[in-house]
Amino acid sequence: MKPGDYVALDSMSWSGSTLNLEQAGARLLSVPVDEHGLQVEVLAELCQQYPIRMLYLTSHHHYPTTVALKAERRMKLMSLSRQYGFLIFEDDYDFDFHYEQKPLFPLASVDTSGMVMYCGSFTKTIAPAFRVGYLVGPEDAIRHLSRLRRIIDRQGDMMLENALAQLLEEGLIQRHLRKA
Repeated sequence: MKPGDYVALDSMSWSGSTLNLEQAGARLLSVPVDEHGLQVEVLAELCQQYPIRMLYLTSHHHYPTTVALKAERRMKLMSLSRQYGFLIFEDDYDFDFHYEQKPLFPLASVDTSGMVMYCGSFTKTIAPAFRVGYLVGPEDAIRHLSRLRRIIDRQGDMMLENALAQLLEEGLIQRHLRKA
């Protein structure tokens, strides 16, 4: 992404993402959300008007409404991404928690074109102070973002990361989630 690129995001998005995109110099385009999630037909109209570089969204539980993006809209969204060549940055901040339904698989799980970057966090799973997240995407993008990450934090928090790895290996997080 370069300064001046157009980025679409779901309306009322998390303020942190909005600030990050503004800091990067993005031109933001808001896409409304209804009871079925992001209004993909509005995004399609925006794609005809602007060269959108990226879409940021919370598809599993829209932040702050918690509405899930319905299956037919998910498929249309993936089709639009391929047609117009924009990246989808899928923020799945609380995948492990389900309110009234079973979890929907991330868009990244059906991405055959390498157009989805999927991020999640252990912040909601374990505790807000546990500031460890993850990013899944095309190998070249991860390699590029890893280089940028090293500028901010040369080595990360090895103690915290090793503790998290141990929780995962021993199945303690899975037991915690069943109780939560």
